[in-house]
Amino acid sequence: MRKPVCFALFCAMTCAAHAQPSGGTSLADRPDAKEINFLDNPFAGTSNPAALSFNTIHTLTRATVNTQFLRGGFHAIDESRRDNALSVDIFGLKRIGRLSLSGNIAYLNAKGYDHRWNNTALLSDRNPFVLADSVASDVNREQFGMHAAAALRLSEKLVAALKFRFTTVALSDQTDPRPKTNAMHFEVVPGVIRQLNGHNRIGVAGHIDVYRSDISHTVMNNLVNNVYFLMRGMGDYVQFTSGGNANYTRNYCGTRLAGSLQWHYIKGDAFGNMLEVRMAENREMAEDGGASYTYKGGDYDVAQLDFYDRLTFRTGTSLWHQFILRAALAADNGFWYDQVKRVDTEHANRTYYEVLNKSKVHRSVYTQAGLEYRLDERKGTDCSAWTAIFKSGVSTQETTHYEAESYKQKYSMLHAEADFTKRWKWNNSRIAATLGVCYAARLGNSTYNSVRDKLVDSYSKPMFEYATASQTGIKARLSMDIPVSMYGTPTWVTLYAQTLNTFYTGNNRYSAWYKNTSRSVIDAGVSLTL
Repeated sequence: MRKPVCFALFCAMTCAAHAQPSGGTSLADRPDAKEINFLDNPFAGTSNPAALSFNTIHTLTRATVNTQFLRGGFHAIDESRRDNALSVDIFGLKRIGRLSLSGNIAYLNAKGYDHRWNNTALLSDRNPFVLADSVASDVNREQFGMHAAAALRLSEKLVAALKFRFTTVALSDQTDPRPKTNAMHFEVVPGVIRQLNGHNRIGVAGHIDVYRSDISHTVMNNLVNNVYFLMRGMGDYVQFTSGGNANYTRNYCGTRLAGSLQWHYIKGDAFGNMLEVRMAENREMAEDGGASYTYKGGDYDVAQLDFYDRLTFRTGTSLWHQFILRAALAADNGFWYDQVKRVDTEHANRTYYEVLNKSKVHRSVYTQAGLEYRLDERKGTDCSAWTAIFKSGVSTQETTHYEAESYKQKYSMLHAEADFTKRWKWNNSRIAATLGVCYAARLGNSTYNSVRDKLVDSYSKPMFEYATASQTGIKARLSMDIPVSMYGTPTWVTLYAQTLNTFYTGNNRYSAWYKNTSRSVIDAGVSLTL
C-alpha cells in the first residue's frame, strides 16, 4: 500500500509549486475549479478516470478543515441521533505536459451518540446481513481515505488513465457489548478515452473494489447477558448471547467488479451529449467465529445496471442548459445457511457448526429514475454568475423474504429538489450564496410485512416508516473567497457554512417513532486554495 499512498501525497502536495493559469482560465478561478471543470469537461460525472485529462483547471492545491454537526430524531433507526465530526482534506491537481495527476488525503474523526442496531462499517446499504445489538451507545469513528489518479495523453486522440482509492474506517465504543469494527475498501479503476473523429469520442472503464471488515466485542460486565442480532432482513434474525460467547466476532469479505462504456457526441461549441452505461456486480460474505469456529452469517450478491445521459447546449451568448438523466436497476439476493451446533468429542470437545442447507432468504429489486435540469449564466471561461438546478425522480423497491412462507415489502417514492446559487464580487473578495428546497413523498400504496414480532416496534416498523417517509427540507450555503498572498503565490482563503434541515411530514402510518421530528446537518469550515 506504500506506493499508492506516496503517489497520492505527490499528487496532492506538489501542485503548490509552479502553479500556472490553466488554458483560458486564471488563478482567480481556482476556488471554483469543481464548477468550472464540470461545465467544461463532458466526461465529468462519469466513472472514467481519463476524464482527468479534459479538465480546464488542472493545476491547484486545496486544504480544507470542516466541522459537521448532526442533530434531530428524523434519521434511520440504525443511525446516531447526534453526531459531531471534524475532518481534514488535502486535494491537488497537476498537469505536466501530457500527464495529468490528481490526488487527495482525507482524515475524519467523529463521535455518534445514541447509536444502535448496526455495528458494521462500509457495508453495502441494502445488504440485509447486518450484525447488531440493541444497546444505545456512543460510537467513536475514525476514517482515513486517499486517492491517486494519473491520465496520460498517449496521442492527440487517445488518453489512458489509472486511479487508486483506499478507504479505511475504525469504530469503537465503551458500552457493553463494546463492538469494535475495522473496515476497508481498496479500489482500482482503469480507463481509456478514444477520439474517433471531430464529433465522437468513446470511452471504456473498469472497476475492481475489494472490501474487508472485522467486528469483535468485549464484555466487561458478565452479569448482564447481551444479545447479538444476526439480521437477515425484514425483521428476521438469529441471535446469540454474550453468555455463550462474550467476544463474538464477524468477518466480511467482498468484491465488486464493474465496467462502463461512454459515448460523447459534440457538434460545434454549442451542443454536446454524453452517454454512459455501467454494469456492476458485487458480492459480500459474512463469517462469524474467527479461529475458534465458523458460523456463516449470510452471502449477499447484487447486480446493477446504471444509465447516465447528459445533454448540453447553449442559447444566446451566456446561457448554458443541461439536462441530466439518471436511471438504475438493481437486483440482489441473500442466501442463508441452516447450521447446527456440534461437539467434536474426539478433539478436546471442540465446538463447530455443521452446514445442513443453503437457501435463498432474500430477494430485492430496486429501480430509480431521475431528471435534472441545470441552467447557468456564464460569460467566457469564468464561473457562472448564477446557477439554477431542478431535480425530480422516482424510486421503487420490492423485497421478498423467504421463511416458512413468503413475506413482501413494496413501496415507491417521489423526490424533488430545487437550488439557486448566486455569485458576486465584493471588493477583492467573492461571495456565493445558495438556497434550496427538497421534498419526498410516498407514491401509491405500500406493502409492509415483518417476519418476527419481537423487533416490530423497536426496529422493523421504524425502519420501514423512515424508508417511506414524506418529508420537506430547506438548505442554505454561504461562502466567501478572500485573496491573500503566501510566499509570493496568489492564494484564496475560503470561509463557508451550510445547513440542511429536513422535517418529517408523514402520517405515522407504520410507526409513531418520527412524530414531530426533524434533522439538521450543519457544516462550517475553511479552505486554502493555491
